[in-house]
Amino acid sequence: MLVSVVGVVLAIVIVGVIVAIDRTRPDAPGPGPRHPLPAWSSFGFGLVSLVALAWPLLLSRTAPSGDEGEVTASNSQLLPMASISLSLVALALGVYALKRGDRHWSVWVGLVAGGVTVAFWLFFLIGNIVSPA
Repeated sequence: MLVSVVGVVLAIVIVGVIVAIDRTRPDAPGPGPRHPLPAWSSFGFGLVSLVALAWPLLLSRTAPSGDEGEVTASNSQLLPMASISLSLVALALGVYALKRGDRHWSVWVGLVAGGVTVAFWLFFLIGNIVSPA
């Protein structure tokens, strides 16, 4: 639970910094998006959060089995915290970019990747509340 709280606080800080930087920058000239920083940030954070979620899952499937048939893998707390916080950052920046009028593919990829990761962690949280082990 502490990992989730730290992840949410970290996400709030990262989004605040990127939005503050975006608001101080002048509009980009030309017909393209006026503010590309939130769109590309959403894209990057969404993909990194998806990788941070999938990497331990893939490692647990390929890890050698223990004596009792259980899969052994390192249980680091850094990747789940990174996955939680970066997926929230991707969603927040994607919504911010949509509100600013940016509808390019990088925003949608960031929203989908962040949304899949957030959905996984919400499902995990609800399952843990309903049936604690």
